[in-house]
Amino acid sequence: MNPQQFEVWRDDLEPVLILKADEFHLLGQKEATKEDVWQLGLEKLQKEEEFVPFYQFVSVFMRLNVTDYMNKVTISAYKGEGKWSKDTEDELEGLLHDVLRH
Repeated sequence: MNPQQFEVWRDDLEPVLILKADEFHLLGQKEATKEDVWQLGLEKLQKEEEFVPFYQFVSVFMRLNVTDYMNKVTISAYKGEGKWSKDTEDELEGLLHDVLRH
């Protein structure tokens, strides 16, 4: 895969990224962003060994669903890559401590 090939189409795909992020929000995944959708689509396209025409590129993004997104989030969480960082855990522990103390 040549990542440069896909980057040139990012602006053209902007409406699809927004549409998919909104779809994920409606299905309960409020934290999903258009950047998340972009990365998820690129991961699916990494398997392609030959040139991907634009219509096929768009089709990959249009076929993304909330299950694909949740699988990615779950795998990232298991790997410790997700949006949960040590700082977030410390902050949550601090809030929990404050709540339990009162």
